[in-house]
Amino acid sequence: MDELYDKVYNKLRRLLSEQLGIEASSISRDSSLIEDLDADPIELYDEVFPAIEHAFDVEISPDEARSLLTVQDMVDYIVDKTELLGSAGLLPLWGR
Repeated sequence: MDELYDKVYNKLRRLLSEQLGIEASSISRDSSLIEDLDADPIELYDEVFPAIEHAFDVEISPDEARSLLTVQDMVDYIVDKTELLGSAGLLPLWGR
């Protein structure tokens, strides 16, 4: 299980680094997306969340997005969605 969290975290960290134009080394699990990573809320909704949805084959509703405040929140969300796929007998493409 920890392996899945680490895999998601590392991929998410790279994606956030690319999307936000910051060094991956400045991103930690407890980083606040807006306060620590200086992400603009509009940028998050218009660019970052769609990139995450595409990269991890998940959907993030506006209500769910409002609760994703830190990198760890995002990791937990993606893992939860991935576990739902796994329990349905499906594997996300990124996890293969």
